[in-house]
Amino acid sequence: MLVCLAWALAPATGAAQSAELQPHDGGLHLQTEGTRYWVSGFELESAGPGLTAVLDELREREFALGMGRDGYVGPRRGGRNVWFRLRMGEDQSPVPIYARGIRELAEQVVGALNARGVIGAYVAPHPGDIDPATGGDLRPTERDTLRLVVYAASPARD
Repeated sequence: MLVCLAWALAPATGAAQSAELQPHDGGLHLQTEGTRYWVSGFELESAGPGLTAVLDELREREFALGMGRDGYVGPRRGGRNVWFRLRMGEDQSPVPIYARGIRELAEQVVGALNARGVIGAYVAPHPGDIDPATGGDLRPTERDTLRLVVYAASPARD
């Protein structure tokens, strides 16, 4: 089943937990899942030429994240997973996603790229969005989408 991330997290968060879902606290799983970021959607960008058609396809593909008590994490075997598309609606409210969830989402994107013939792919948050050295959130306060940059040694042929 494909769902909106904000809708999917809502059942896991009741009034008693609403205080835990504040954008500026570290989150319950900071020690095991890393920093928590508030994200309303993902923008795929290519670091080089030749990936336009593949990235367009990936924006419509379904990917999974696991649901923690106060944010999304990497998908878990037998866990409560949510499937979604990278291209989410413009009215999407930001949801908390832990660093491990973002990393595992990037690995899913790499797997999809490999399946399309892209060799040597690497996907990471844009260094202008998340500092690669510190993990600090560098996005301006008015933007809650997260850019994922696709690097590839051998792009698929468009």
